[in-house]
Amino acid sequence: MRNRPPKITVLMPVYNGEKYLSEAIDSILNQTFTDFEFLIINDGSTDDSVKIIQSYEDTRIRLIHNETNLKLIATLNKGIEVARGEYIARMDADDISLPDRLAKQFDFLNANSKVGVLGCAVKLIDHSGSQDQIMRFPSAHGFLRWSLFFYCPIAHPSVMMRRVLVSDAGGYRSTMLHVEDYDLWWRLSQKTRLSNLQEVLLLLRKHEYNTTKTHFDEHVQNTFRVIQLMMWEFLNKEVSIELVRCIWNGRCETSDDFYPLATLIYQLANASVNDNTLSAAEKQAICKDAVSRLSALINRRARYVNILAVLGLAFRLDFVLTCRIIMKLIRRKIFKN
Repeated sequence: MRNRPPKITVLMPVYNGEKYLSEAIDSILNQTFTDFEFLIINDGSTDDSVKIIQSYEDTRIRLIHNETNLKLIATLNKGIEVARGEYIARMDADDISLPDRLAKQFDFLNANSKVGVLGCAVKLIDHSGSQDQIMRFPSAHGFLRWSLFFYCPIAHPSVMMRRVLVSDAGGYRSTMLHVEDYDLWWRLSQKTRLSNLQEVLLLLRKHEYNTTKTHFDEHVQNTFRVIQLMMWEFLNKEVSIELVRCIWNGRCETSDDFYPLATLIYQLANASVNDNTLSAAEKQAICKDAVSRLSALINRRARYVNILAVLGLAFRLDFVLTCRIIMKLIRRKIFKN
């Protein structure tokens, strides 16, 4: 038994994951970085998951059993409590970490002490392992935090994070079922910097048993709750679920919501760029993205929008880009009537 704590704890909950489990375990044990413990928590599996895990004789594997099925959030929090590593790397029992994943994330966090949460680009695979599209997420903290208002820009199974930060934040909240990671990234973004490596270091499996598919309605509703909470804390005002739904969908169903949505995007961008800790490049990227979102509103429902009012908001964020948008609108004869 080693006395010195490992540098990394790889945390992987398992519940009836026999189908892809060996691939997931092998991908961690074959990492080029070797100073880790592989904390596998069996959450009451009734299939051959435990048998598969116990077939490995690698001393880095640390198997813990839940006496009952505690579900994902409680199991993750249990893992955070007993983890011994300075960093916690998340892993799911149906994904595959590429050989250099731990090494590259460890090196980055060691070299960037202000970053507390680090994800990476992922390549989607299906049930057979066939590879599909690559998903890359923002790397700069300011733009990453801005993106949180619109979607979750960090792939949960790709993350490596500083254990002390996650523990001090209270771990995952049980009230945020199926969006526990989204909520955690927002809370941690107030205490540390977030980032993503642009290199693909994880193969993320998409299949019919993914939570976003099996609990779709609950996932969407809780996503809206997280976004609503973020906006309340960031803008110090309540935003309706209707507007949250609009911002998540990128469109509105009624004309009454268009200008309020445009105003909300402007307010979020304006508050974001007033953060003095952000670089000029980060602020510029946020403004450009906000103007692009305002332009998309006009393009989707131009006949319903007070175009000049929305363009007025855009001008305040990025004059040059807004001028280009106006030229495009003129060419499309949107101002005709």
